[in-house]
Amino acid sequence: MTSVREVLAVLRTARRVPRSVGDRFGDGYAAALTVLVLSGAAIDFVPWLLSKVVRPDAVADTGLLVAVAVGIVALAVRGLVAAGPVVAGGATGYWLLATPLDRRDLLARRYAGLLLGAAGVGAVLGAMVGLGPTIVTGAVAGVGLAAGTVVWQADRRAAWIVGPGMALAGALVVWPGALLVTTGLCALVSGVLVLLGYRALARLTRQALDGTVVGAVWSAAAWADLSLLTGVVDERRWLRIGTVRWRRFTGTGVRALISADLRRVARNRAAQAWWVGLAVAVPVVAPLLTDMALPIVHLIAAVVATGKLAAGLRSVGRSPALRFGLGLGDRAVRAAHVVVPMVGAVLWTVVTAFAVPLSAGLLVTPVAAVVVTYRVATRPPTPYTGLLLDTPFGMFSADVFAQLRGLVPLLLFIVMRVSL
Repeated sequence: MTSVREVLAVLRTARRVPRSVGDRFGDGYAAALTVLVLSGAAIDFVPWLLSKVVRPDAVADTGLLVAVAVGIVALAVRGLVAAGPVVAGGATGYWLLATPLDRRDLLARRYAGLLLGAAGVGAVLGAMVGLGPTIVTGAVAGVGLAAGTVVWQADRRAAWIVGPGMALAGALVVWPGALLVTTGLCALVSGVLVLLGYRALARLTRQALDGTVVGAVWSAAAWADLSLLTGVVDERRWLRIGTVRWRRFTGTGVRALISADLRRVARNRAAQAWWVGLAVAVPVVAPLLTDMALPIVHLIAAVVATGKLAAGLRSVGRSPALRFGLGLGDRAVRAAHVVVPMVGAVLWTVVTAFAVPLSAGLLVTPVAAVVVTYRVATRPPTPYTGLLLDTPFGMFSADVFAQLRGLVPLLLFIVMRVSL
């Protein structure tokens, strides 16, 4: 029987393009230089930014630092699980996984590459905190985080088992104890997660290995159009929800549209989790932030929380055909879908008002959240038929500036919030 190693060798031979040693060296040099420049810039910029945003005495509060680290781990896990993190497309996904070949051996290289990349990212994050042992601790924690998400990918029920382990690995990075001890504990936890992740490779289904989100990320980055990614994410979310119990809408006309939008939010658990999570995160991180940064973070969090409730507004705002089919006029349709985000913005501001100093600027927060959300949600689709600009970073369409539709009002509201 043909082994996995032989099949992969044939694939590599078929995909190999004849190239000179100089071309390969040039590509490797460019990639390495890009990684080093971006890593160095991040290592220099992030500590400077934190020195302006975080209070000087915040490092002494271990409990808050651990809570923030666990929150960052949760966001990283959410992103990795949404993307895969192990994906298999092309010949591997459509042909090889359907054969009797050992699935664990087929995916072992991808798993090793994932762990290597996670170690590099963790090392860079550790270098932002300090030099020496923190780099090692960050790399080890990154490996454990990536391995834990692979276990999660294979079986969603495993989240209750690997979730605490990943949270512990993230908390150990900022734990103020002896770095040698914390690094050893983090390595122990990450080692267990790596073994569990390797065993979980055999249970990954072709549906779990779908690389649609990764492809959408590359497309969105290449075209500078975030809607290419959000459309795929929304589609996957509704596929996970599946069928629901049918119920008649309340009322007719605008009232029915408001009822439908409210039901859309009630069925979207991810939007609810973001809304509640940000409402909890702002009071948690408030003691760590400076007096200048706290209102800005509060306003940006309100904008993000409100935007998660505007799925209906995005649907009707970017589809003239859908607005025409509803038969109520553009203004009425858009106004009906602003109600739920507006109520959500006001409630979010009221719930988190105790975390920021009370002032007249607090009234700006819900207004800013609604206006920026409306501007972003009603942005027309990017046509990509306009002028092409040649820049040192490559050519891109001038139409991508439409992506900044909500940035200008956001900056204006930030100035108003800080000055009041």
